[in-house]
This record gives sequence, C-alpha cells and structure tokens, in this order.
Amino acid sequence: MPPPTSIKPIIPVPTIVQHTTMSAMPYEMPFHGTDCAPKFDGMPDMLTKFIDMYKSCADRAGLQGLDTIKGIIKYLERDDQELWAGSPEVQASNFNVFMKEIKVMYLGWDGKRRYAASFK
Repeated sequence: MPPPTSIKPIIPVPTIVQHTTMSAMPYEMPFHGTDCAPKFDGMPDMLTKFIDMYKSCADRAGLQGLDTIKGIIKYLERDDQELWAGSPEVQASNFNVFMKEIKVMYLGWDGKRRYAASFK
C-alpha cells in the first residue's frame, strides 16, 4: 500500500487590483480659423472679447510668458499680426503689459464711444 499523502490546504493568493485613473488629455490650442478658435476682425469693440477668449484657451493649455504673446499673434489677420508683433512690449514676456500696449492702438476697445469734432 502506498504511503498516505498529506493534503496541504490551498491558500488563496491575494490579487492586487490596481486602479488606474485616466489623466485628462492635455488641452491644445485650437487651430486658427476653426469654429472654436479665438477670432479678431480688427474692430476695436471686439478686442476685449477676443482677448478674453484667447486667454481662457491659453490658460487651459498652460501657456505662459512669451509663449502667450506669440500665441495670440498667431490668431490675428496678417495686418494685425504685423502691428502687434512690432510692439516693443513683445519682448517683455508679460502678457498683461503687452495687452495694455495693444489696447492703446484700438480707440474704442473698451466700448466707450468717442467722437471727434470736425471743423470746416
């Protein structure tokens, strides 16, 4: 007769469950000319809306300093690109200082009507 075999109890091996969380996809700036891209038609009364929309996108994309300034210039039409890029404040890398300088170029950007007297 064969020797009795000892029966060993089965010990369950704990399983390790790793919960992976999906990180949010990084936000990328919208392409110029697409529906969701900031748009500026050169009209002073639309400047604030354009800046606000751009700044919202830039903040979500994590743009800072000079990248924020270069980024906003890319959303402009050619004439405005040349005007804005020629501002000495571009190199300052301070978006708020740059925008203050730009606003000076657009009389009526703040929505206030200004009239000039014409003498003939």
